[in-house]
Amino acid sequence: LFRSSTVGSASGGTFSFLNSFSPFRVTGPLCAGEKFEEDPALSFCSGTLIGPDRVLTAGHCVEAIACSDIKFVFNYFVSSRDGSDVPSFPTITTDEVYSCRDVSFVNNNSKDYAVIHLDRSVDGSKTPATVRNTASALTVGTAVTLIGCPSGLPIKIAEGATVRRDNPAGNLDFFQADVDAFAGNSGSGIFDASGNVVGILVRGKTDYVLGGGGTCLIPNVLAQNLADSEECTYSFHHLEVPDCADDDGCSGTQTCFRTCGAAEATCTGFCSSSSSLGSIFALLAPLLATLWMWM
Repeated sequence: LFRSSTVGSASGGTFSFLNSFSPFRVTGPLCAGEKFEEDPALSFCSGTLIGPDRVLTAGHCVEAIACSDIKFVFNYFVSSRDGSDVPSFPTITTDEVYSCRDVSFVNNNSKDYAVIHLDRSVDGSKTPATVRNTASALTVGTAVTLIGCPSGLPIKIAEGATVRRDNPAGNLDFFQADVDAFAGNSGSGIFDASGNVVGILVRGKTDYVLGGGGTCLIPNVLAQNLADSEECTYSFHHLEVPDCADDDGCSGTQTCFRTCGAAEATCTGFCSSSSSLGSIFALLAPLLATLWMWM
């Protein structure tokens, strides 16, 4: 997830924001000799594609930023490095950058997730991840992998973690795993050994401590144990906001919130019973639809 101002506009079908950047050793500032010190730190959160036009992320990533100010960038990864460890990247085309059409989120410091509608379906080169939709606890000891953008760096894959506690709150809101995560990993998918999204990284420990005589940052190295584990919302909670075309597509007292206008018959929204969500979308729907059309 990027801010629109970071990505900028395309020229000739491509974006140039990765052509020139300040490395993390400057913007962190990260101490010399640390891994990825030459990488840019440009994104503010991470997410996982779970449908042709759906992204799953953390609720706190989007609760304080306008939908119109978020861009979703695919292929933000290092394709090669030169002898000085300076990275190169794939060309970011208009097929790799998507806007936010509408968003539904929950963040109550226990359950923390968001489902986002993109402005259009992704192109055929992208395959949505499979989500574990079973409303049950994971087994302690289950091997998991985190995929996301730590500290805003290009995408990293952190393997070798396990579930340490399956249901700390007693309500299946989240589990704890000893994943190697940083602030920009918020919203990252947590995957099991079969490649299913089982969770969303939402909360963790202190990321960095001072090094270099107090002039720069070094990663805060923690033990692989329960006490130092990170908290991950269970992925099945995204089913609480199923797609809908109108209120008839929702169950019980849920209402279908659509920001794209009733005239757009193919546009779907979110079912929700949240009064706060309802009031927010009722107030912002016309504005968000207008912003989206002018983006």
